Amino acid sequence: YLVYALAQQNKTKYFAERLNRSVKRVGTNNRQLIWTLVSRSELDLPAIKGTYRQVYGNSFRNDVESETMGDYQKTLLRIIDKVAEEEPIIEEEHTDVEKYEINENDEDAVKLHKAMKGLGTNEDVIIEVIIRNSNSERQVLKKRYQELYNKDLVTELDSELSGNFKDAICALLVPSVEYDALCLNSAMKGFGADETTLIYIICSKSEAELGDLKNEYKKIFKNDLESDIKKETNGDFKDILLQLLSGTRDQDNKLNKEKAVQDAKAIHEKPSAEILKKLFTKESLIHITAVAAAHKELYAEDIAVSIKKASSGDSENAYLALVRASSSQTTFYTESLNDLMKGIGAQEAHLTRILVSRSELDLPAIKGKYHRLYNHSLREDVERETSGDYQKILLRIIDKVGETDLDQEENSESSKDMNKNEKTEENKDEQEEDAKRLHGALHKVGTDEDTVIDIIINNSNADRQTLKHRYQELYNKDLMNDLKSKLSGDFEDTILALMTPYAEFQASCLHDALKYVDTDESILIGAICSKNKDELENVKEIYKQAYNNDLELDIVTSTSGDVRELLLQLVSGKRDQSTVINNTKAEVEAKAVHEKPSTATLRRILVDNNRNQVNATAEAHKKFYNED
Repeated sequence: YLVYALAQQNKTKYFAERLNRSVKRVGTNNRQLIWTLVSRSELDLPAIKGTYRQVYGNSFRNDVESETMGDYQKTLLRIIDKVAEEEPIIEEEHTDVEKYEINENDEDAVKLHKAMKGLGTNEDVIIEVIIRNSNSERQVLKKRYQELYNKDLVTELDSELSGNFKDAICALLVPSVEYDALCLNSAMKGFGADETTLIYIICSKSEAELGDLKNEYKKIFKNDLESDIKKETNGDFKDILLQLLSGTRDQDNKLNKEKAVQDAKAIHEKPSAEILKKLFTKESLIHITAVAAAHKELYAEDIAVSIKKASSGDSENAYLALVRASSSQTTFYTESLNDLMKGIGAQEAHLTRILVSRSELDLPAIKGKYHRLYNHSLREDVERETSGDYQKILLRIIDKVGETDLDQEENSESSKDMNKNEKTEENKDEQEEDAKRLHGALHKVGTDEDTVIDIIINNSNADRQTLKHRYQELYNKDLMNDLKSKLSGDFEDTILALMTPYAEFQASCLHDALKYVDTDESILIGAICSKNKDELENVKEIYKQAYNNDLELDIVTSTSGDVRELLLQLVSGKRDQSTVINNTKAEVEAKAVHEKPSTATLRRILVDNNRNQVNATAEAHKKFYNED
């Protein structure tokens, strides 16, 4: 009952306490530690880490490091280190229960509303909520905020925040293509165009991306992007942008090395605006990359030298951006970020736009490239050049993702095409490369556990399922079986857990807990009491498919007494699913459970009532008796 009540009130705190119990009791409870850490690794682990530190005054990582060892320890620490640590929100004390009809999925909308309500704005809460959600989740959040409060979330934030911080928050709430369109329109407003923004956005995109951008621009502003470019720019710069937007670039992805050499010679020996314009606006991206490579090979100098001889100003900057972006978008954005932070202060608008627009694409690769090129981290430079809440939001964007040592060259259209022409079929995609590395690590003399850990952790759970499929295709072997035969102990259990789809993993843990000689009630209680109705229905369905039996029947045969009754009622799905709160009922039930506590009363209050009603009763109890 305690687990269930806490999981209803604060799931993050519940899992933080569960992890602490797993590592701090006499002998680490490895099964519970693995289950909790793996099951939350792609959900709310950043918030759990922050809450853990707040509650116990120590990092979760330190406790795991002190209580585990070997490859098992390495794997757990890599799971923990893969995500940043979120600063926990200090919950407000409530004198009354929230009167809106909300459910557990509305928590973020409610937090944002409270953060902007009354005197002063709680910027830390706004940062926490916005960063924790992905861009697609923020679109759902905006819609739900409108439904709950009949107010537009972006408009509310715009009125409550200011300066660069406001710009960054509002940018994060806009879908990526729409954000680019808004930035382009803003760049052409007022006296004179912001050529840097025009260059960064238009010159870095593929033909398909520019097509999407033009459609979005027209949808929002009821005008063609090309028309606005014509009005706000001039000369060669205008011609470059218009030709890029025209969609007439050569789409032939075949590499012609002889033509690349000829064009490299022409640019070097007779540099002119016309030669540059033809190459950079008409030829394919793969050809531009090949010309740049040929130029360097022939003359031992970057093609930028010849570009600067034949152009100047905005046109020169556009050509330089095109050649850099066509070769490697990762390098292009890395160098652009460094340029923005040179000198006195950062160019905040451009800094915001790049970090926001790349935050869910190739920011890990950009961070890694930045470190290698400049011998210090992107985070250090941003921290040095910014301040206040604006600094906080940018650092949280950077900290949300890891840092990879691999250049994600596939993000540029030309690199994709280069892969098709120059890489063998064997290593076309990363999944195939990972499958090969895993096979090598498992079948050499002595298993290479570090490689196994590195590959499994670097992939998401969804990517691991693709990896299993690719492994089967390449070697006609089941990857899970190979891992089982080569690994052992808690390390094996953790790796296999990471390789299993989440709902299937939950079902497997429940089955194992029920089939032990002594049923593991801690796993049963944690797995069942922390789930909502939809999650339980999904687990029940997978459980039946995997074990050809109903979860309820196994609970009946393997448990007894009040625990069995509690679990069966939760699994049955008969709990009230409404969101309505009855404050009078909450007060009556709080008095009943305090004055005449009984199992029947607890079960009726905690299991029969909807989540909001349970929380209302808990708050009423605290208000009346000043205790949980």
